[in-house]
Amino acid sequence: MPALRFVLSVQDTVYFHWQLAIFLESLAEQLPAGSGVDVVVSNDFAPLSADLAAVIAAYRPVVRCLLGTDYGKRPVDVQVDNAFEGTVPAPAGSHAGVDVYWRRTPRGYLALNRVEALRVVGESLASEMIALMDPDIFLYGSLNAAALPSGNALQANPHIDRDPFLGGPVTGDSPRKGVLLKVLLRALQCENEFQAGGVTVFLDADTLRNKKFIADCFRFSQMVYLAGQIVEVRRAWMAETACYSLSLTYNGIPYVLMNRPEYSVQIAAPTIPSGTFYHYYAERNSNGVGAFPGSPWHKKEYWSKNFLRTADLDSLRGEAVTDHHRTFLTLATAAKRRLGW
Repeated sequence: MPALRFVLSVQDTVYFHWQLAIFLESLAEQLPAGSGVDVVVSNDFAPLSADLAAVIAAYRPVVRCLLGTDYGKRPVDVQVDNAFEGTVPAPAGSHAGVDVYWRRTPRGYLALNRVEALRVVGESLASEMIALMDPDIFLYGSLNAAALPSGNALQANPHIDRDPFLGGPVTGDSPRKGVLLKVLLRALQCENEFQAGGVTVFLDADTLRNKKFIADCFRFSQMVYLAGQIVEVRRAWMAETACYSLSLTYNGIPYVLMNRPEYSVQIAAPTIPSGTFYHYYAERNSNGVGAFPGSPWHKKEYWSKNFLRTADLDSLRGEAVTDHHRTFLTLATAAKRRLGW
């Protein structure tokens, strides 16, 4: 198979600094020759912070850093949801003699930064494949080369496969609310077979350089996001996860749907197979459990403070009840030492 580049979309905030370091620590010593990690920082091309620059430097030459647009902070004329009513007070004296209570603050859509990462990386690829992943992931055990596809592939995703998408009992919304993705494709006169995959996305170089495919990933994300806002579902923010399968399907680009345990979400599992890319996304404030079985720990505890700098990693490791949780903390300790934090 061709060389593989893992692609991560991050912002230059403390929340992503420590997640990125743990991801890189888990892969740094076992990437195949010619492979690497592309970190796309959506910061509107501003200079990197000292901490992010330190993470990038610590893992060279494995990692390459690229800059891109931040779609969570776009100018008003290109915001996604211009109808959003924000809660920013109007500037005093901006309208003399007129009572102004609130200034409308159109809302961007942060998840578009993942699509931006594909666009940026596609401009610098030779013949490599890419694997788009979230930064709150680490590789448990040894990389399983057999689990890496040789062409376009998406991991099967039950949330995208739910009909309607964005609806259902998980959020407390009515099962009838949401977006019918296959109907959306038919409305666009597309008869190609839709396969519900996303989040973990493998694409070959030709696909990534296909500007129509990338443009339609942006467009489908925006279409589904706004449709979710219209029907008032709580998970409209998940719209981007379906854009890759929608764009591949609409543009007639072949892809396969994987159902590999290495890429499946296994939050409640007491054991996971070696080679798993473990996604520790779960938060207590949203589903009542932490990211690891038997532990209340979850990543949002470290939204504004650096987990590697501030947590007692040895104590947390002693409390872990699963091997993948202990591995996570071992990787965190190794990253902390490598960075001198």
